[in-house]
Amino acid sequence: MTIRRRLYDFLCDHLELEELRRICALDLEGGDVVVRDFPGPSASPSEGMWRALDALLRHGVIADEALWDALARARPRCREEIRALRGSLVAGRGAPRRDRAQRVACPPRRRCGDRSRGPAGGRRARAPGRW
Repeated sequence: MTIRRRLYDFLCDHLELEELRRICALDLEGGDVVVRDFPGPSASPSEGMWRALDALLRHGVIADEALWDALARARPRCREEIRALRGSLVAGRGAPRRDRAQRVACPPRRRCGDRSRGPAGGRRARAPGRW
């Protein structure tokens, strides 16, 4: 499992997007700039957290010790898990970097409807002008 996926799983399991937004805005220097790249309330929880993680990576906040301290203060029962995530980031290759041209693929989500039968979902589309 990649470090990005481990971070995503931790954030989804322990925080909501608005909580992460508040932590970043209040506890990080320049956090208001990072928070501007977070998705709005219309994003699904999983997509919203993935895009928020992408914003944290893009701005280099993941390597900032202030983020990890703020997460530990927000979730004191998870200090060991937070410390392990931070340790794997330092022991590994550091903060995951990516080129701006490289797109971040969202993790698989459940589909709302079965689109395997075509855009009409298995129903036949009506001919134009016919009711």
